[in-house]
Amino acid sequence: MEISPNFVPMNILIVEDRPSVAHAIAQCFDSVDPVKGVQIAHNFEAAALKMNKTHFDVFLLDINLDGSRNGLELCKHIRQTNIESYIVVISGFIQDEILNQLYAAGANDFIRKPFVRKEIRLKVVHWWNFIKAGRTKKPCLEYHDMSYDLERSVFKIDGKTIPLTKALRRLLILFLQSPETIIPYSRIQREIWGDHDTCLKNRDFKGRIFELRKRLPASHKDWIKSEAGEGYVLSRAD
Repeated sequence: MEISPNFVPMNILIVEDRPSVAHAIAQCFDSVDPVKGVQIAHNFEAAALKMNKTHFDVFLLDINLDGSRNGLELCKHIRQTNIESYIVVISGFIQDEILNQLYAAGANDFIRKPFVRKEIRLKVVHWWNFIKAGRTKKPCLEYHDMSYDLERSVFKIDGKTIPLTKALRRLLILFLQSPETIIPYSRIQREIWGDHDTCLKNRDFKGRIFELRKRLPASHKDWIKSEAGEGYVLSRAD
């Protein structure tokens, strides 16, 4: 299956009590373009803490977790706070009754251990490319003479293609999704670096914005404006 770099990369949370298994699952997504970040937790509490800091699009859960709360309880918790995420349970043999409870709690799919890495990767990427992307009404983001083709990852200004790195494409998409709206520093940080860390001194916002502006023609360099103390905004220059 061809893996296509769709409009916004996804965050994945793996919740598995055995570190070696968790890392094996994480390796399924090495160098996969639609994946922004993969994080690992070993129990309910650690997973809930990560969910408070990062929005996850995909959850890969084991039934048996460290601590007193299991994967079924975590599945219920996820669905209470996030109704659209894709939840896949990866576990060994489980009784039909438990499997029915998992689906009732909001699980989307089940993969039996020992798993095949390719199966995990293809199921997740298939969901992202064909279900998530299918909800996008327009295959292209547009603002005046700017356009970004979400299917081909091509950015154009007045019909001329502007080459961008993957990181700059993420930043550009953020602006094109909400033009003439201030994008807070915290949202830029979450979309580009995948976290909510309030310590921004090591995050080179100005450097990324400077790089993006450099790629724009002279007539458009001032379209990305800084709003002191708030963030940045894409707005056509007067």
